This record gives sequence, C-alpha cells and structure tokens, in this order.
Amino acid sequence: MVEDHLSERVWRGLDSIEFMTFIHASPPRISCSEHGILEGVMPWTEKTSVFTLRFETGSIRMLQNMDTYNFTEIMHVSARRHVTSLREHWRRVRTERRESSVLGIDEKSYKKGHRYITPVYDMTNNGVDYISYERKKKSLDEYYETLSREELANIKAVSMDMWDPIMSSTMEHVPDASTKVLFNRFHVMRHVNEAVDKTMKEENRKLKEKGIMDLNGTRYIWLYSSENLPERYRETYNELRKADLLTGKAYSMKENVRNLWNMPTPEEGSKYWDSWYSWSFIDQWMQ
Repeated sequence: MVEDHLSERVWRGLDSIEFMTFIHASPPRISCSEHGILEGVMPWTEKTSVFTLRFETGSIRMLQNMDTYNFTEIMHVSARRHVTSLREHWRRVRTERRESSVLGIDEKSYKKGHRYITPVYDMTNNGVDYISYERKKKSLDEYYETLSREELANIKAVSMDMWDPIMSSTMEHVPDASTKVLFNRFHVMRHVNEAVDKTMKEENRKLKEKGIMDLNGTRYIWLYSSENLPERYRETYNELRKADLLTGKAYSMKENVRNLWNMPTPEEGSKYWDSWYSWSFIDQWMQ
C-alpha cells in the first residue's frame, strides 16, 4: 500500500514540437510487509537522473552525429550538466552491459577554446559505453581499468583518430593492440589532404620567387576529389595536371589512396597499401 509521497521532482524529457518538456511528479513511498518502506520506481527515468530515459537515449544518438556544442545549443542544456548525467547513465547500466568486441573512440568539442569530451562507442551493440570529460590519456585509462582481463583480451578492434593520448592508452591496456587499432578514413584523409596542401604552398612559394604564378590561387582545387571538382575549376585543373608539378603528383597520390577503402578483403587492402606507400616513398626520394 502507498505510505506517502516524496517531495515533487522534475525530469527533463524530449522536446515536444520544439517546446522544452518537463515531467513533474511526487514519487510514492510504498509500505511492504517483507521489505519495509520502499520508494516507487518512476517508469520514465532512473532513480538518480534528472532526465527521462527517452531524453538520455535520444541525446546519445544525437551526440554520435554532432559535436556537443551544437547539441547543447539545440537541446538548451549545459554541456557540463549533460555530460555528468550521461556519465551517471553509463555507471548505472555498466553492470548490465554486454561485452563489446569492437570499440570506436572519438573526441567531440563542446565549447570554443578546444574543450572536449571523449566518448567510447560500443560498435558491437550500437551504444555509448563510456564518456570522459577530457581527451587526455587518463581519460581513456579510466575506461580500460573498468574492464576485466578477459574483456580486454576479447576486444578485436578499436577505431580511433591519430590523437597520441588515445593511442598510448589503448596500446598500454589492450593486448596485441598494434594489430587491433584502426584509423578511420576521415582522419587518414585529413592528413593526406594536409600533405597535399603543404606541398602546394611550398611549391607555389618557390615558383613565385621565379615569377611563375601558375599555382597562385589554386589551393582549394587540390582539396576536392576529382569527381567533386566544381566545373568552374575544371579547365584550370586540367591544365595544371599536364604540367610537371610536385603538387600534381601529390594530388595523384591522394586520389589513389582513396581506393584503399574499396579493397574487398583486408589482405588485398594490405597489399594495396604497401604498393601505394612504396610508390609514394620512391617518388619522394627521387625528387
């Protein structure tokens, strides 16, 4: 039977037609002959959360596809409060988690000035397994230290960018990590594009010293993929590709490395990478 009610509590729910939605309720206390006085369980939330389960679930899905700064602007919730809530959500479900064999690790900015969170995605069961309020090595150490030796050994792959602290922590904690770390395509191609951009700037500087302006104002041409190049750049691009420029060679290397992700098997992908790397290294050595 209902003994009495606790003070009114408020939970943030998912917005309704762009209006912020809150649930107000006074949880009942129930008298049980076997267990004594118990607080009633609210079906829309966990005991210690200030958000509904639907809000937490929806938030996690949104954060997988946008940075935290934009999320907080859209959902009208402070970054620190929400990240703290998500970490509590992770702790509550930690005992119920299913073992994940594939992890995805990323960092997301939540404010201007290079402030980040580090989420760990469970790629096997499609969920967020951990959130840290920084992107330092210790941020990920804390996560790995919650896993048993067996759980660590059963990790088959870890997808990440090339941020050194994340790499260092993974190498330290995951057995045979050197064979399990995967760099995602976005970050690999970002480095390749940066190399093309650096080549173009250096070559353009040397050409301008000789009074040659062929590369001047062409920076963005080299950052497009060949199939996405706007028509307004096509004629200039075709003319430059005929010239014997280091920038053109660097661009060809960039375009060719994109084929790596089209390889049908890991073995063929490894062979393609070795071939591409040898070509790039030899071409660079011969300059």
